[in-house]
Formats: sequence, structure tokens, C-alpha cells
Amino acid sequence: EAKDTMVLQKGHQMETGIKVCIGAGTGLGESFLTYNSDIGEYEAWPSEGGHSDFVPRTTEQLEMTRWIRAKIYPDQLADDLGARISVERVCSGGGLVNTYEFLRSYYPEQIDKRLDAIYEASGEKEKPAVITEYG
Repeated sequence: EAKDTMVLQKGHQMETGIKVCIGAGTGLGESFLTYNSDIGEYEAWPSEGGHSDFVPRTTEQLEMTRWIRAKIYPDQLADDLGARISVERVCSGGGLVNTYEFLRSYYPEQIDKRLDAIYEASGEKEKPAVITEYG
């Protein structure tokens, strides 16, 4: 449905051009579609794109990377540049939780206390849905 899609970068659609599908869930699903002229329809090709490295581009993103590393790695590895985090750690169900909790600690003065209380009262499995609904 149209409400379930979003244009990330406007361009000119080619009638049988390659298409991309990205979906955040328990992980970050990424696939692409290519047109098969023999059968007259698109075919989907899965990828492991969610496992690619998250590459911070701003000071804030670098701080978030360090914060997530500290959360998932033992102390001795948290500051090691080899202690990578994947895009899924930022953009997926669990990634939404990581991102929200980092931003909550980084910008405590901007937190809506009512919505944060709803978040805190939710179970671990419900936290991504709370972020999605109220985010």
C-alpha cells in the first residue's frame, strides 16, 4: 500500500529498473528487485545489508557508536575501533531501542516525561513498537 512506502531519494523511475526494499523489524531486511523479461515480472534478491558496518558521519553518531559498543561489548573492547556495530544496531527493532536510549541520555532535557514513562513501563519486546507509535 502507498502508506507503507517512502521515497528516500527522488529520481526518475525506469519502467523495468532495479528497485530496492528496506524493512526494519527484528533486524534490518534489505533486498533488491530486478525485472525478468522472460517471465514479465520482478524477482526479489535478498541481501545481508543490515549486517554492514554502521559508519558514523557526525560527532553525535560517533558518540552513539561508542555508547552502543559499551552496551554490547566487554569493557576492554568498547573503545577498540575493531569492535564494530552493524546498521541493524541502529536501524531495526533493537536498533530503535539503542537509538532512543542513546538520545535520551545525550539530550535528557528534550525527553517527553509522559512518553518516556510509557516506554519504561513497556516490556522489552514492546519497546520498539512504543517508539514507533509515539516516536
